[in-house]
Amino acid sequence: AESNVLIAKSTIALFLSLVPKFLHEFGHRAAYCLMDLRLRMAMSFPDPPPWLQSALDTLLSIRKWTLRCLSLPRPKLLIARRSPFAAGPNGKL
Repeated sequence: AESNVLIAKSTIALFLSLVPKFLHEFGHRAAYCLMDLRLRMAMSFPDPPPWLQSALDTLLSIRKWTLRCLSLPRPKLLIARRSPFAAGPNGKL
């Protein structure tokens, strides 16, 4: 529907509002790379350039490997703790 397309374009514009104006075109293309084919077709967005798709995939794979293998473990202070109000294993508070 047209309302979905309008919301998608507005969301991308919101994400790019913090990016300098000369990078907006690149930001749009990068956003298209992060979408799968069905979503791009539903929102009537163009296909991204193949070189950008592979470059972004490679960059994200390098980031994933770096975080998995080279990052130090999180200190206990930053690890999310269970809320005292969360349901236990039996489903009760």
